[in-house]
Amino acid sequence: MDVKQSATDLSELDALRREQDAVDREIVDVLAKRLALRKKISAFRLANDLPTIDPGRREFVLKQAEKFASQTIVPEAMAHEVFNTLIDWSHRLDREWRNEAKKQEGKSS
Repeated sequence: MDVKQSATDLSELDALRREQDAVDREIVDVLAKRLALRKKISAFRLANDLPTIDPGRREFVLKQAEKFASQTIVPEAMAHEVFNTLIDWSHRLDREWRNEAKKQEGKSS
């Protein structure tokens, strides 16, 4: 491979990486939307004295993610793992939001 070809290949690689970076940004934006919804769900659950964790919902979300993945090039196991992590983070943040809400409630009493 000559120097000119090598520079062209690197330029193409850089372009592909920029495209991947843009997709990564989209992923973070979608995560932010998901967390905003989760925060609303958390507030609803707290207001209605519902538990944070719903094991049936977890299983539904994981199976749904696997189904969605099966229709793409995403391995089902990867989708399962990613969504399992999302659910774990959702529960963790839910606990934090509930604690914040309870602190605020205590201040207003």
